[in-house]
Amino acid sequence: MKIYDEHVHLRAHSDEPEAHNLRPFLQVAQKRQIAISIKEHGPLPKKYQRGPRGDFYFAMAPEELVPFLDQFIDTAVPVGLELDYFADAEDEVREIAGNFLAQAQQRRLKIGALNGSVHLLPLDLNSDTDDPDIVMWDDKEESFAKYCDLCGIDRIIEEYHKALCGLVKMQLFDVVSHVDLLRKFDRIDVHGKSFYLNGHETFYQEAIFDVLQQAGENGIAVELNTQGIDRPYGRPFLTPQAIKFCREKKIRLTFASDAHKPETIGRHFAIAGEMFAAAGVEKLTCFRERKPHFYDFR
Repeated sequence: MKIYDEHVHLRAHSDEPEAHNLRPFLQVAQKRQIAISIKEHGPLPKKYQRGPRGDFYFAMAPEELVPFLDQFIDTAVPVGLELDYFADAEDEVREIAGNFLAQAQQRRLKIGALNGSVHLLPLDLNSDTDDPDIVMWDDKEESFAKYCDLCGIDRIIEEYHKALCGLVKMQLFDVVSHVDLLRKFDRIDVHGKSFYLNGHETFYQEAIFDVLQQAGENGIAVELNTQGIDRPYGRPFLTPQAIKFCREKKIRLTFASDAHKPETIGRHFAIAGEMFAAAGVEKLTCFRERKPHFYDFR
């Protein structure tokens, strides 16, 4: 059985990030017989290049793109980006993607896919209630809890839904990453109740299923991201109900560990496989040269 891990990063998040290093990830992937596709956080639009490195403390600094790509010369590893969506900077996001693709093609690299995600939202009502400052809400639970208190969970769900729909409608991305990331810090008690979404579950599910529907209509794949298992949420970032919905609507599904360390490549694949099987999914999707290829994961 071939395992395709379609979302792997080349370094962990830290205040002083190390240089991207492909070699240890290749070594682990080869040992485990996993086909990896790299999706590094791409550079941000200039307006959002904050912090001393211009990376908002999680993305690739602009000057890192060239040395990052040079590592892939003479390798067969598919390389892509995970790009954040910004409603007021869509043209610049397209430019960033276009520059990446041009640089990769110039080096004759193998291209994987472009993944779209939402880590930043306009939630800081302390700055301007009519035009709130954009913030990284998923860096720490204290941050998420702060914005829940400041804005209310309904406002956060609305903004997240709006951003994901904008991402899909751009028709730039091949995959929408970790659609359930909003639950990163959530916890489910023994009665099945959510710590953060209790009383708002229906509203949240309707928002997420609307995103899935629009992704399918635009030919964009949806990612089951197992990183959620290692978070307080304790479950993959895609529910069994969402997987079943994707199967019924013929929406493409990809598997991803979202690894930031070599040892976490392909993690929790067995759990993901059981979820796919239970939902009746027979084929998963991997991307090569931004084109979908289908494989039997069982």
